[in-house]
Amino acid sequence: DLVFLRRFLPWDGVVSAEYPVEGIHVCNIQVTVFECGGIAIAMCLSHKFIDIVSNTTFLKAWTAAACGFAEAPRPNFIAYASDFFIPARDSWLQDLRRMWGSFAKKGKCITRRFLFNGTAVATLKSQATGEKVEVPTPVEAVSAFLWKCSMAASKARHGFQRPALCVHVVDLRGRIPLPPAQMENCIGNLFWIAAADCSEDCSDLHDLVGKLREAASKIDGDFVKKIRGEEGNSFNSEYFRGITELNSRDGNDCFYFVNWCKTDLYGTDFGWGKPVWVSNVGMKGSDEVRNFCIVNETRSGDGVEAWLTLDEQVMAILERDPELLSLASLNLSPLAMD
Repeated sequence: DLVFLRRFLPWDGVVSAEYPVEGIHVCNIQVTVFECGGIAIAMCLSHKFIDIVSNTTFLKAWTAAACGFAEAPRPNFIAYASDFFIPARDSWLQDLRRMWGSFAKKGKCITRRFLFNGTAVATLKSQATGEKVEVPTPVEAVSAFLWKCSMAASKARHGFQRPALCVHVVDLRGRIPLPPAQMENCIGNLFWIAAADCSEDCSDLHDLVGKLREAASKIDGDFVKKIRGEEGNSFNSEYFRGITELNSRDGNDCFYFVNWCKTDLYGTDFGWGKPVWVSNVGMKGSDEVRNFCIVNETRSGDGVEAWLTLDEQVMAILERDPELLSLASLNLSPLAMD
């Protein structure tokens, strides 16, 4: 039960009148010890301050201290320096909020886990190979495949092909023109949004992977210079407004992907061994639907686990998709994962 996992959280993560933003700790941690001797460590961290890469840096420093290592990663807070990014004006922030708001639609949502083992990932990479992308990454192949399957499920639900936006988070650390030593263990929200659009019937996986690669490749060193430069406020506002306009089309679907792969979360070790399972928590119900997916490596490192949240009716169609089920296991027990 993916929703049951929420019981292990120190805080349910819902900001309301009962739980306002003011006074909330940046980091909340709950440790649950089971009678069998197993341990679950759950963390809620504010995305106002850190991203998933920053979270990994925090975990590395914490575990190093817990194990008594003489040398531990030293978090670098350069991203909070006043000259790192230009001060954000209200217009840019408003456009950013509108963009995030456009991702939400009315309806009921539900989360499912899809596990792609190493063989399935290799199959998808082979199918995704084309002229535009000769060597697709596992994340590109799995994300594009889930995008394709989700669009097909939405089409079956609504009776027509809807325009669809695939939004992917892009880490800026390797794109910021600063010495690697200066960016090492950098703490902050150092990511951007890449948006790939599909307004026609897309059934070829390599075409969708090409769209994802093209969108992400635009966020390069020159792009980062623009968002950090003197015209950054106007450039950022225009960028976010463009995504909002695409996402505001009649009948538009938006699928939002976050990549946890290569963050070494499975390398976390407090001294009693590495984790059996690194997970998110499930969603069910709610009056808002955000088509949201977190992709992470499996414990062995060669598979991909995807936590996908969709409209309940669309998910009911998707989880019966024969092509998807031929490549992915649905809600497989973590103990049975490689």
